[in-house]
This record gives sequence, structure tokens and C-alpha cells, in this order.
Amino acid sequence: VGDAQDNRRFYKGKKLHKYLTHGIRRRNCVGCYQKLRTTLNRLDANNKVKKIRSYCVECEKGYCLECFCAAHTNYL
Repeated sequence: VGDAQDNRRFYKGKKLHKYLTHGIRRRNCVGCYQKLRTTLNRLDANNKVKKIRSYCVECEKGYCLECFCAAHTNYL
């Protein structure tokens, strides 16, 4: 009756990922970091990556809007 899963949104049997933009702490964008790591070492990539306050609730990872859409295209 009052399950936590009842509040989650589903689309065609898949869990929808929700993008929140009011996170408390600043995080590194996971997608931007992975792109930078293909050419840079860990320290340089960490210094140049976007710092964001938005994240995906289901993945519990920080994403900028561009990387969120790229990572979740099969959910939209």
C-alpha cells in the first residue's frame, strides 16, 4: 500500500531516471570526467572536469545536463 516503489515512475516496464538540479554538494560530472580521462591523466582530468550540483537520483551519480541525456537516451 505505502511501498517506496509505488512512488517511482515507470515507462514501458523500465524505471525512469530523474534529473535533480539542486544538490547540496558540488560533484564532478561523471560523463565529462570519462571523456577527459581518454586523453588526460587522473589529476589533470580532475582539475578540468565540470563541477556540478545536479545528479541522477536512480544512478546516484553527478551529471551535467548534456551528459545525463547522453547516458540515459534509452530511458527517454
